[in-house]
Amino acid sequence: MWPTAQEITNWFNIDFSTLSGEDQSTWENQRLTVIAAIEEYTNRKFEINTYNDKLRIDIRDPKILTQNYPIQIITEIRKAGEIVPSTDYRSIDSLGEIVRIDELGRPLLWEFDSYEIDYDAGFTVIPQLVLSAFYDLVLFRFNTIKNMSSGGLVKKSVIFGVSSIEFDNSIFNDSEKNEWGNFLKNYSEILDKYRTEKSFNLIYNADF
Repeated sequence: MWPTAQEITNWFNIDFSTLSGEDQSTWENQRLTVIAAIEEYTNRKFEINTYNDKLRIDIRDPKILTQNYPIQIITEIRKAGEIVPSTDYRSIDSLGEIVRIDELGRPLLWEFDSYEIDYDAGFTVIPQLVLSAFYDLVLFRFNTIKNMSSGGLVKKSVIFGVSSIEFDNSIFNDSEKNEWGNFLKNYSEILDKYRTEKSFNLIYNADF
């Protein structure tokens, strides 16, 4: 689970209960903003959720890639509405791969057709590197808002005491740069490890 606003402030040795209602709301709003930014940038949900992938296979391949991973459990796979026996496939959960197999466990090609996959996916514990970036980004966002004066942003802000990172706030006014790359500027290389791409042999959310 993503940390709550209170858990975030506790991480930085700030007593959430002593904050004003406005500051508590600001922490919560920035928490939600950073979660949205990280998930949009990495093209994945980190918390465990239930999913229904609808897809069509146009190029035969022994594996299907789920849109979300790591896989926790596959409830059911349907091919053109017919249930695919669980003995006909195995999953590589950490990669989100579902491999079709024969009775001896050897890979087979999935057939051209439309498929639905019901499954749960996500991390039981959000990776520490992602959490580290998350904490710093929420703090940076909160600090930036508090440093606003006369309707403008300071060019540089250093978070003393709890962080020695220096951020360039001017990135928020640069419309020529990539939206999420700007937002996550100091952490994009860390988050790149968790970015996902859709498989080229699948068309997701296919019309049946």
